Amino acid sequence: MLMTEMQLNLLNLMQHKNMQINNNLKGKLYKSQKGICPVCSYTIDLNTIMYSFKPVIHHKMPISKGGSRGSMSNLVLIHKGCHMEVHGMKNKAD
Repeated sequence: MLMTEMQLNLLNLMQHKNMQINNNLKGKLYKSQKGICPVCSYTIDLNTIMYSFKPVIHHKMPISKGGSRGSMSNLVLIHKGCHMEVHGMKNKAD
């Protein structure tokens, strides 16, 4: 299905708005955590280009287990690599 130019513009606008909201939320979490990742205790750099160190928003209590989707008390900002470890997606050295 082909999208019209108007539909594409609307989609781009929505994606841009979501990115702004996400960046604003990351900024609030960053400030409340004093720039520290609670998983590894290292500093979070909001502007990094290194994949493993990119900051991501993590739900402390999964939504599937009753956690709130957007409540600040259920959100934390952590490194992408730490997020992968939390979810068991990264091999850990024994």
